[in-house]
Amino acid sequence: MRPRLFSGPARPGSYPSSLLRTGLPGLVGLCVAGPALGQVGGGYPSLPAASVDVRTGDLRQQLEAYQQKPADRLAQPAWIISPSIGVDVGVTDNAQETSRSQRFDVFTTISPALVVSGETSRIKVNAAYTPLAYIYASNSAQTRFDQYFNGSALTTLVPETLFLDLRASISQQSRTGGLGYNGASQLNPQDQVQSITVSATPYVEHRFGGWGTGRVGYSILRTLQDSRSNGTNFTPSQLAALQSISNSGLGVTGNLTTQRERGTFITGENLGRFNNITTVEAVQYSGAGSYHGAYRNLISNDVGYAVTRTITLVVGGGFQDLYFSGTPGYRLSEPIWNAGVRFTPAPDSTISVGIARRDGANGLYLDAAVSPTARTRLYARYSEGLSTDAEDQQNLLQSTTIGSTGLVTDTVTGAPVSSTSSLFGTQNGLFRLRRFSVNGSLVLNRDVFSASVVNEDRSNITATSFGPSNGSFLPILPAGSSSNGTFGTLAWQHELTPVLTSSASVSYGVTSYSNLGTGSSQSSTTSISGQAALNYLFTQTLSGSVRYTFIQRTGSQAQTIFGNQGNYTENQIIVGLRKSF
Repeated sequence: MRPRLFSGPARPGSYPSSLLRTGLPGLVGLCVAGPALGQVGGGYPSLPAASVDVRTGDLRQQLEAYQQKPADRLAQPAWIISPSIGVDVGVTDNAQETSRSQRFDVFTTISPALVVSGETSRIKVNAAYTPLAYIYASNSAQTRFDQYFNGSALTTLVPETLFLDLRASISQQSRTGGLGYNGASQLNPQDQVQSITVSATPYVEHRFGGWGTGRVGYSILRTLQDSRSNGTNFTPSQLAALQSISNSGLGVTGNLTTQRERGTFITGENLGRFNNITTVEAVQYSGAGSYHGAYRNLISNDVGYAVTRTITLVVGGGFQDLYFSGTPGYRLSEPIWNAGVRFTPAPDSTISVGIARRDGANGLYLDAAVSPTARTRLYARYSEGLSTDAEDQQNLLQSTTIGSTGLVTDTVTGAPVSSTSSLFGTQNGLFRLRRFSVNGSLVLNRDVFSASVVNEDRSNITATSFGPSNGSFLPILPAGSSSNGTFGTLAWQHELTPVLTSSASVSYGVTSYSNLGTGSSQSSTTSISGQAALNYLFTQTLSGSVRYTFIQRTGSQAQTIFGNQGNYTENQIIVGLRKSF
């Protein structure tokens, strides 16, 4: 049967609820995009999340759900509630993920999931929640409880005028980094950071006939990262172990409250070939370290001219004023500009490329989502800007949407994304981020292939800081230090029979740190992951799987995970069942 893929514009879609997070996320790279570097308009788009979240299961169904036609989605019931539960039992030869005293263990993963999707004339709700319990038979210190959540609720308070947008997310990251993407399930519990981000955005929107649409809104966002990273609630020995990681600038987190006032006006069809976007924005940050007293102010105007039906020229300019605290702190007040072109060769293909002056530097931007054939989908992105880890979490929440059964997608391209990223360790300093990613998928009658590569380069503008138990903050990773990481994934799924599929994937990543200012000029981490699986559909609501996973982590950063000195490898065999209701 010929697949129904990529027959329309790239739009937010969803995974089947039975394919939500299981005990060990599949290391399959379908699409990689970069985190948002601030809310901007016109020809210099903000970019969303930095990773992929494709689980062990039927990639074909996931892609078809993601690319589902609008008419098919409209035919769905007004409210969909999809509960499911998965139970995995596995064995590992290295439960503590260490090169010394490796211990065999049996573990059980319990992963209930609930996906809610509904829409009425007044409210639209999409939410997916998956708690995960990892229970180890012998190594009880490895037992942990993780939570993953992404949800949004858009309420119409006054029709066509006043709206309230509520969002929330919960995700897990690595303190030390080097794991690439989707590596949260591989973490030692003491190498974890949990991030909780919530936001509320009331806004007024009005359409002035064919002249355009104006919107004025206010957002408040709050990100809470694992407070244990600040050195509180630790014994002296645990604090010393955490300090050893933080001395390399890693494992440092911080909470952040952001308030944003934003107004935009987008012209309508009365201007013909011309399109204009005017943006005025003020952002205030509240937190420790670089966030103390920090702010961003922006005014910009972008003009587009449709030369043909497929080519639009975009130019823009404005002014930017921003400040971040810290050591040495960063202040910028200068004009900004951008110039580029947008190609739309087909209804489901768009390529935006250009140059811009933003955040104190000249740089390129690229945002491409194309379908060369009915069976292929390609994405490519390049972005530059100033950011922090907590700010990335907030921009991710604001620049993505969740599909009807749980898939988080980029609002710019419709690409599926994930909030789980462990390429770098958590930091609370300001850095300049350059990110390039390219990925694609090929769907044949019985096979699905996908590949992705992402490269990220960070240069610290301000020093990160570590807060010991006495509450004072000390600079750890100095300004001028840098990090670079490259991560790639190849994946293949084959349909053996209508109810039996096989899948395999391999991931490779290298992360390096330089100019650490701690007596070591450079350190690095290499991670390799591989997985092979068989998945069987017993009934329409019951599926089973057998999976083998290999994990290897080497390098100096891998040697500082709370006393687990040395590089390590781990082999896992997992058998699981998942039941949908």
